[in-house]
Amino acid sequence: HGEREGFDIVIGNPPYVRQERIEKDYKTKLKELMPLLYPYYFKARSFPERSDLYVYFYFLGLKLLNPQGVLCYISSNSWLDVEFGGVLQEFFLRHAPLYLVLDNREKRSFAQASINTVIVLAGAPAARPSAPLPPIRFLQLKVPFNEAKNAELFEQVFQAAADAETPTYRLRVRPVEDLHAEGLQENKARYQAQKWGGIYLRAPSIYFTLLKKAGDKLVPLGQVAEVRFGIKTGANQFFYLQPTGKPASPGCLHVRNGAGWEGEIEEEYLKPAILSPDELSHIFIRDKEVKLRLFFCAKTKRQLAGTKALAYIKWGEANRYHETKTCSGRSPNWYDLTRTKRGTRQAAYINANYLVHEVMRFYVGKFFVSDNFQEWHVSEDIVWEAAAAANSTILQFFANMQGRANFGDGLMKIQTYEVSQLLILDPQLLRPYKDQIKAILLQADRLGWDSPFREQIDEIVFFVLGLNPSERKAVYEAVMELVSARLRKAESVKGKR
Repeated sequence: HGEREGFDIVIGNPPYVRQERIEKDYKTKLKELMPLLYPYYFKARSFPERSDLYVYFYFLGLKLLNPQGVLCYISSNSWLDVEFGGVLQEFFLRHAPLYLVLDNREKRSFAQASINTVIVLAGAPAARPSAPLPPIRFLQLKVPFNEAKNAELFEQVFQAAADAETPTYRLRVRPVEDLHAEGLQENKARYQAQKWGGIYLRAPSIYFTLLKKAGDKLVPLGQVAEVRFGIKTGANQFFYLQPTGKPASPGCLHVRNGAGWEGEIEEEYLKPAILSPDELSHIFIRDKEVKLRLFFCAKTKRQLAGTKALAYIKWGEANRYHETKTCSGRSPNWYDLTRTKRGTRQAAYINANYLVHEVMRFYVGKFFVSDNFQEWHVSEDIVWEAAAAANSTILQFFANMQGRANFGDGLMKIQTYEVSQLLILDPQLLRPYKDQIKAILLQADRLGWDSPFREQIDEIVFFVLGLNPSERKAVYEAVMELVSARLRKAESVKGKR
């Protein structure tokens, strides 16, 4: 590099550290540094609070380049799909050329880190680029990296003016103007993070066909009803109790918790609840499957005077559960789970598993659930139609495209706001089939891929969407490939850790 001009190339593997684990003072200094490095970009916007550490390294690395320099990073792929990635996406769309985003469908890059990665090739930034920024090339390899190490392949990729697919790779070429317009669709004043990974790296061709053919029949799940995170107690051993079956005083239940305590608590303070999806064997939740009770008490200690519930709260305080981060921040009473920012907490009619291995399931039954679930608060009159739309393979398709696939163990995480954005068939269109749907879901097992009940639901949903047999087949093939690719990628490093 020249003495004052910067480097010709910056190569790196920035550290992956989740925002919760970054020291507060260190994060503050990084955030303060950004407007100094890029006053033309950060003067009017702040760095997202929830950004992982590696995102800062992108901005630091780009600043080290000379005007003709190139940055090559291998990093977590999460910035392509999550909300905090918007700050980096927009920067590339306005100020720095992003030449290539490279993903490998078959194999993870690192055996020791439980994340999935992408390789990024970018150029030097400028407040006002002297020339139009080039289109961004999203390249997904279908073979391991060592089978794609040849100059000819990458010459083809960079010469391509449009999308292309070969047995070795799938390429999507997108003008920056189009990508920027997509990010401004819902809020003209500010760019919103888009699902670049889901749409441009992982999405098969049927995705674009489906959007075009279905039109306004597909709606965001959050447009149907509100999605909320399940209950984060901060002390599951205290709040979740198991009935023992032993005799108890009138109005009480004999229970034990995970810490070894055992005794009686008034039933009015114990609500049936589900801690894990593993407890459930059917989509419709049977009462006998709900074996736990949630300590659910809104009363003050003064109001509880003389009760067994107060004695239990005091036991919890003696064991310092009230000092956990979540419980200590709960006001006015650390043990009160009944209050939310929206008012009194209500159980939802439909709840979905938060972490997804193979299938995202939407369980029907009005019970309180832990933070292993996402609550979907739909109105009672549309529960069955909504559950059918959500449990169809169409939803599985969009979930596997748009969910966070950066967990190397094969798990897919979908945050609450991301669940709200998932596309489903508008449940209102299923009203003529309500009785048929209800009969199916009352019997339905856990709706694995070979479940006959899934086939019955899909038959109705595909018909309403107007999909022909070849399109239906393409949806099945696409979703199975998305799931199996995610799991194969995790398997590629097993035994190497």
